Amino acid sequence: MSKSPQTIGGQARRRSANRHAGSAGARLPPWWRGYGGQDAAHDLVAGIVTCAVLAPQALGYAFLAGLPPEVGLYAGLLPPLVYALLGTSRVLAVGPVAVASILSAGVLGATVHDPAQLLPAAAMLAVLSGTVMLVLGVLRAGVLVNFISLPVLNGFTAGAGVLIMLSQLYNLLGIAAPSGQRGGELIVGAITALPRLHLTTPLFSLSVLAALLIGRRFIQPALRGLGIPRVPAAGAVLVWPMIVLVGTGLFARFSGIHLTLVGPIPRGLPQLGFPVVDLDLTRRMLPGAVLVALVSYLESVAIGRVLARRRRMRTDANRELIAVGAANVAAAMSLGMPVAGSFSRSTVADSAGARSPAAGMVTALALAASILLFGEALRWVPKAALAAIIVFAVARLVDLRSLRRTWEYDRGEAAAWLLTAAVSFLFGVEPGLLLGAVLALLLHVWRSSQPHIAEVGLVPGTEQFRELDRHPELEIWPQLLLLRLDESLFFGNVARFEEFIAARLSRRPEVTDLILICSAVNAIDATGIETLEQLVETLGEAKVTLHLADLTGPIWDRLEDTELLRQLGERRVHASVAAAIDALAAPPI
Repeated sequence: MSKSPQTIGGQARRRSANRHAGSAGARLPPWWRGYGGQDAAHDLVAGIVTCAVLAPQALGYAFLAGLPPEVGLYAGLLPPLVYALLGTSRVLAVGPVAVASILSAGVLGATVHDPAQLLPAAAMLAVLSGTVMLVLGVLRAGVLVNFISLPVLNGFTAGAGVLIMLSQLYNLLGIAAPSGQRGGELIVGAITALPRLHLTTPLFSLSVLAALLIGRRFIQPALRGLGIPRVPAAGAVLVWPMIVLVGTGLFARFSGIHLTLVGPIPRGLPQLGFPVVDLDLTRRMLPGAVLVALVSYLESVAIGRVLARRRRMRTDANRELIAVGAANVAAAMSLGMPVAGSFSRSTVADSAGARSPAAGMVTALALAASILLFGEALRWVPKAALAAIIVFAVARLVDLRSLRRTWEYDRGEAAAWLLTAAVSFLFGVEPGLLLGAVLALLLHVWRSSQPHIAEVGLVPGTEQFRELDRHPELEIWPQLLLLRLDESLFFGNVARFEEFIAARLSRRPEVTDLILICSAVNAIDATGIETLEQLVETLGEAKVTLHLADLTGPIWDRLEDTELLRQLGERRVHASVAAAIDALAAPPI
């Protein structure tokens, strides 16, 4: 039925209005559409709870990076605000994190030799890593996240987690730390320094760790037993590390026991501005900045995807590159350090009921208020307490259950998990991650070079084909050999492909036609095409005719103008296996 001019005009006006509304809404982050008062209330509570987790972690991660404690606090101010405007995850908490901090410590320790240049160098590292991510985001290189397998990433975080905990051993024991960043150096240094150990600091550290562990295990059941609702009881567990940190500061202030303290922290908020560019320092830090950028991005995207799946939402890998990159640049503007998405704080925000990135904005504002109100009191916090909080937070990175699950399913990937973890611990996180990425690619290439090729037969009384080696009762045709290639054909597996065909033909000398089933073949490279062309000639000399069946659309498009199809002709390329058998009119046996 035709539409009247009035109807068509009304639709055009509505489309125009929708475009104007869409363009206006595009200036706001996606989560802002439909945002209401109930959402704001949830985000307010989640943001304040997350700030209580962020504050002690920010202090500790600054020490982990070899920086003054205020740098970690400053890194929690602007990045959440920027991410809220650009990011695609609704609950990702962006700020200082453990792995990026220890990576930053390695880069700064290797490139900065003047302590006076440490703070501007840390800000410059954040700018460089953020710029790398922004460039990758503009180039839509979010696919990079797919080149590191989950077992490798788990192994890397486990090795880095053990290394981070070991690096805090010196603050826990109250002894001088060595300059190295490798597991062996840290262990040897700790053993060498043991004769100079005083029991006060280790006993204090053990008490803080015990308080943290007891709080995680018993506070919520105890509060629930007193009749307190589940949500406030769970919130008490989340803010417990902050309560412990305040308690240790009060203890150090009034007990008179000698402990190494954080020391004075600058008053007020940092002045905004970019660090002065030092071209020589930039050149020396750039390789490390690339690694910090990749690790920060991988960590952020992995966390964002896990949390998005819980809420049946999705994240955009390329948008995340831009969002986390811009957050790093913003961290540098406030004299901060490289940042990324935090698993622990994101989980806290999610559990506390965060509805949108506005929770991160609340976290940043609450942290700013805390710096203004309580910044001077932080000078009394013992370094051993911060070390205990770092160990408490990082222990979850060592996920041995993922190793057990991987080992049960795939020994090769489990070996990659173990090697990545071992190298990250023994030689540093940079070579550990690089080795892991190389191992993942090599494992994939090796498996692809061993393609699964099956001789198939017909299930009696049906039109279904199955593997003959698994089901010997299948019907076959004496003069036909049906082979199914379950892998793309490329330069790495053509030799195995040819060997399999030769072996099967040697078993079946009566075969006159070979039907290659390509339903599982997603790609054929130039080497694969040339191999098939040579195979047509070689089989022809042996009085065997090659047929192709069940080609996918993309493969057909690639082969359409090749010499291979001209060699075969239309009669030897079949829409299905059944069509090929019907064309050859062979009775089964």
